[in-house]
Amino acid sequence: MNVTEMKESGVVGVLEKPYAIDILETIMSKGKIKPVIGLETGIRYLEFEIYPNWREVVEELIQAKLVEKVIVDMVIACPRCDSIHISTRYHCRYCNSFHILFTEIIQHVICGYIDTKVKFKVENKQLTCPRCGAQLRREGIDYIILGRVFECRSCGRRMDKPEIKHVCRRCGLEFTVREARYKPVYAYRLSSLGEEIISKGLHVRKKLISLLTSLGYQVEENAKFPGYSGIEHSFDILAKGETNSIAIDFIGGGEREASLEILSRTIKALDTGTIKYVVIVRSIPETVKKMVESQGIIVVEGYLYRDIEEKMKKILMS
Repeated sequence: MNVTEMKESGVVGVLEKPYAIDILETIMSKGKIKPVIGLETGIRYLEFEIYPNWREVVEELIQAKLVEKVIVDMVIACPRCDSIHISTRYHCRYCNSFHILFTEIIQHVICGYIDTKVKFKVENKQLTCPRCGAQLRREGIDYIILGRVFECRSCGRRMDKPEIKHVCRRCGLEFTVREARYKPVYAYRLSSLGEEIISKGLHVRKKLISLLTSLGYQVEENAKFPGYSGIEHSFDILAKGETNSIAIDFIGGGEREASLEILSRTIKALDTGTIKYVVIVRSIPETVKKMVESQGIIVVEGYLYRDIEEKMKKILMS
């Protein structure tokens, strides 16, 4: 995607929103913004919280297909106050008491007495049969476990499955599984389009043009400049000042792709030696950087605007 395509698609308008570029750069620097989930604090995105109205901006970036959201978890939320500070309780299906236990059904081999484990006495850490008083020392010899069951300590009834209910610890509402809100929790990452825009520097051009304009340069995008050979060379940005001019190109892609591309620009640098020629690239190997700098290219590495701005100011003042 080039600048013209960005304008036609409405992407430029989204990037002009306050903090949109900052949020894109934050995601790029982290790779993925993951939630921090706390029962009392809720679902938080700490890296975004420094930006006012970040939720609205992120949603617009998603709509513009610059950012993607990925489900990383699900949480239970209160249907009344939306809090995720939720407790789960097991209730008796017969009396609705939440005082129930999951226990074992035990049979004493000698006397044949069968009951739940809670009915057997415990003496010196040994189970004691409530019918005959014998101690049950070894499973499989003195006693056997027939199964496991939930037992209500209020009404004494037994059940295979209790009634599951939730309680909101913020507002106190008790609600069932069917009434609960089961919410997805997302992480955020750049889409392929978002990565392309960042890697090609398309997100910082407007800010960079504003910087150059504020310093007194006449700025033109997608401009041409004649070389010694008579060939007109194209540049992403051409800034003309009273005493000097500067041409800027952006190169995207990974290190290998960017290295090949920047090496091909050395001819342009040699043919337009009367102007400063800056190439902004995310990252290239140091050997490639030294090689092209020896041919007149000024390399600015980075994708965060604050880093690019600081380096550009030094170049402009030199």
